[in-house]
Amino acid sequence: VGSRVVEEDCELYLFKPHMHFTGKEMRVWHQPKDSKERKLIFDLRNWDYNWQLSYYTKEFYFLEKGSTLHVEATYDNSSRNPTNPFNPPRTLFLGENDEDEMGYCSVSYLTSNRPNGHNEFLNYYFKLREGALLKKAYQGGK
Repeated sequence: VGSRVVEEDCELYLFKPHMHFTGKEMRVWHQPKDSKERKLIFDLRNWDYNWQLSYYTKEFYFLEKGSTLHVEATYDNSSRNPTNPFNPPRTLFLGENDEDEMGYCSVSYLTSNRPNGHNEFLNYYFKLREGALLKKAYQGGK
């Protein structure tokens, strides 16, 4: 799960989900500013690794500054998952390799302002590096 507060009024037009082989479902909700209610705006079930595509909305979806996007990814790391590459299943780590796992959903949107140049994936890449170090420590330095 994760969430992000919308920094300025914008119009969302694209979702780009990403998971690996144990991914099963991904959902994105919009929670308007000053509201406890959430509206499901993206729902992808029965994930297939080949579905790492761009999904365009039928219409622009307005997001007000201060509202929140919430994302939830669900995984199945069991032997019941036919797309699990490991039999028997093994411990998975956050990472970019196909034998690791990850989950995020990029969104694209339009604003009336130009981008401010900061890289929103920087923290994500730090987490990938931490995951690689954890994996190495767990496997005894291999």
